[in-house]
Amino acid sequence: MTEDDATLHLTLKGRGISINRDVPDAVAAEVLRLLLGGPHSTPGGSGSGHALPPTGSPNAPHDSESLAELFQRHEPKRNPDKIAVIAFHLKARGRATFSKDDVRSGFRGAGEKEPGNFARDWDWSVRNGWIGGDAAQGFYLTRTGSQVVQSNFARDMIQRTKLRARKKPKKATP
Repeated sequence: MTEDDATLHLTLKGRGISINRDVPDAVAAEVLRLLLGGPHSTPGGSGSGHALPPTGSPNAPHDSESLAELFQRHEPKRNPDKIAVIAFHLKARGRATFSKDDVRSGFRGAGEKEPGNFARDWDWSVRNGWIGGDAAQGFYLTRTGSQVVQSNFARDMIQRTKLRARKKPKKATP
């Protein structure tokens, strides 16, 4: 086993969550850094990192803010944007992980109609890197997903994470 392959076992238990998994050393170090109050590192590992906005920041979630208020403040337009705002709300409420059903319920909680093709919109959010995880261990809002929400879906953030439509292969003509 090389040093890059080294893992540590992480256990996290609390209200509504129980995570028990092996994680790479870099992830364990990041968790420790966050728990001890330090800034988190960038993917390149520079250590300078970006801390979450301070509580007084206009884009930080407010304790008494409802999901409908978050929708009004962040103005998500597309269904994947709305999925990210719901995940942002769940995270702000202390939910480190959540299920697809939690997000579906969030649409109702915000007074929004659930998307007609939820599976497609969910997959788009996952492929785009806004939502991570899996059904067995739970899903979570990624750093990129959080940044997109906090930017109020700024055009440059959307362009950086925009997925290109998959082209269907042309049928061969006989």
